[in-house]
Amino acid sequence: TSGLDSFSSLQLVQNLKRIAKEKQAIVCLTVHQPGSELFALFDRVYCMRYGQILFHGLNKNMEAVIAATYSSAPPLVGPTRAANSNPRCNQRDRT
Repeated sequence: TSGLDSFSSLQLVQNLKRIAKEKQAIVCLTVHQPGSELFALFDRVYCMRYGQILFHGLNKNMEAVIAATYSSAPPLVGPTRAANSNPRCNQRDRT
């Protein structure tokens, strides 16, 4: 969705989801900082930062897992915003 405005991105993903359902296909996307309406269309997600996986699983579980794992996650600002704003997520070395 790079280079697309939020409305066009939403339309594109809605169409991809419809086609995937009709054809029983899997669609894999890379999306940077999707809005909450777009994010809600995803069934399963991988959230990565600096090459590390912060979360993978059902979309509906991501916000709770991020909040529980990273105690300083901002409340209810959207799952991708919370992951991107979290100071602990900025640590490159987690050893």
